[in-house]
Amino acid sequence: MIPFLSEFLGLAAAALALGGSMALVQNRRVCATQNSDVTRDKGRR
Repeated sequence: MIPFLSEFLGLAAAALALGGSMALVQNRRVCATQNSDVTRDKGRR
């Protein structure tokens, strides 16, 4: 039971870390696209 529990916790931690890094990458992409949109709008005006 205990080995299974520790393995499950390890998998959960890995999934959490992976999800967090994916969210960071997604946020960076969103910020980059927003910034490029802002510069495009400034160039239009």
